[in-house]
Amino acid sequence: MRKVIFCGGDRREISVMKALQEKNYQVEAYGYPLDILPGSITVVEDIQASLAAADVCILPQPPIKKDGQLHSLCAEPVYLTADDLSFLPQDTPILCGVASLYLRTNANQCQIFELTDDDRMAVPLAPASAEGAIAEAISLSDSLLCGSKALILGFGRIGREVAWRLEGLGLEVTVMNRGVERRTEAEEMGYTVVERSHLVAACLDADYIFNTAPAMLLDEIIIGLLRRETCIIDLAAYPGGTDFIAAARRGIKAIHAGGMPGKYAPAYAGMVMAEFYPAFIDSLLTGEGE
Repeated sequence: MRKVIFCGGDRREISVMKALQEKNYQVEAYGYPLDILPGSITVVEDIQASLAAADVCILPQPPIKKDGQLHSLCAEPVYLTADDLSFLPQDTPILCGVASLYLRTNANQCQIFELTDDDRMAVPLAPASAEGAIAEAISLSDSLLCGSKALILGFGRIGREVAWRLEGLGLEVTVMNRGVERRTEAEEMGYTVVERSHLVAACLDADYIFNTAPAMLLDEIIIGLLRRETCIIDLAAYPGGTDFIAAARRGIKAIHAGGMPGKYAPAYAGMVMAEFYPAFIDSLLTGEGE
């Protein structure tokens, strides 16, 4: 029987565990509160022994931190040390959302698969990310969204979902995207579109800035020019595209809104992941490809 070990995570992964069990995988869990685990799941007591016998290792969607701390619902921090990772057999598949430098450095004998940008998961999860981003915007601001101005940096999967939801809530939406094709798409959908050269002016005019672009667009210079009332919701993959230190120094509300599906729609996100992971793992272990 093939063994899959889950190291850290949240309620999303519980759905994946159940789906894998239904396909006769042996499932073990490390770094989960016992009260959320199904009774049929084996709880890891010796992490190094479990990793040494694993056929697949699944890490949380949020990246493992530079000190080895895992995203977890446990009251106490949960870690996966460099020594722990060394016990994984060579070429063991590691599935994660985003692979941090820590993971790549300490698990370089393994096959690392980043799934955040895989369309088979990213597309159905985009609405949950967008709804979570808007929920964060509401919590950051002491004003109404309706009648406000929003700037969306990047018009990909999540940017599109954020844009039309904000428009439906009565915001004036402006979009900036580097690629011509997506800029044209945004224009055809009726949004105001600005060029990269007008980024500063667009930021100064916005009440809310939603960044989805994986680049440092909201740097210290731009942060220094913003109105203090501006709210920044950064949805880009870690580490985001905002200078959060500069924002904090100026008293500007800014949040790195990663993991929105897990925070605001864990049941839905878990369903999406449970539909994808088993087939993906099957393909890896049988060598049949995707």
